[in-house]
Amino acid sequence: MLAATLALIAVLGKFYARPLLAQVRAALIQNVDERGRIPYRDTVRVACPPQSLGGDCSFVFKAVPSGKRLVVTNISGFITAASGPQALRLGLGTIENGFPPVCFFGSVCSILTPFFQGSFSGSDFFGVNQNILSYFDAGSQPALDYNLIPGTNFNNTDNRFVITGYLLDCLSGSCAAVAP
Repeated sequence: MLAATLALIAVLGKFYARPLLAQVRAALIQNVDERGRIPYRDTVRVACPPQSLGGDCSFVFKAVPSGKRLVVTNISGFITAASGPQALRLGLGTIENGFPPVCFFGSVCSILTPFFQGSFSGSDFFGVNQNILSYFDAGSQPALDYNLIPGTNFNNTDNRFVITGYLLDCLSGSCAAVAP
């Protein structure tokens, strides 16, 4: 009976050991491209001061932690401006040399498309909910450039934006360079 049990274990080991070891090895390998490995979310609230000739207002998010890469997959939020004809531009870029990004078409920014939500009590409301794909390496600081074309005004109220995505671990050198 002992010999039969050993023979059975040997036969089962012959056919099942290799697939079992492959499954264990696959569980130990880290997939750096797996979406949502380290979920990320950051919210910024800014009250842009009224300006007579339009101008910029920036929403600066937290700096990316060292050894990580931030992959932003969505941005959502709302902004207000004084009622009247509006021309505004939104772009997500990075703080460089202490200055917020200036996002024009052709710059290294993700251009966003705001949608008009309506007017109330002297203010026009615009929303953004857009899927994007932007990368920010360790130490860089994502920032949203909110620009009103001259002749329109900010409204000094609460404006809020949320970026969501995930962080990749780059400590082991697993994050290759990303072309802008």
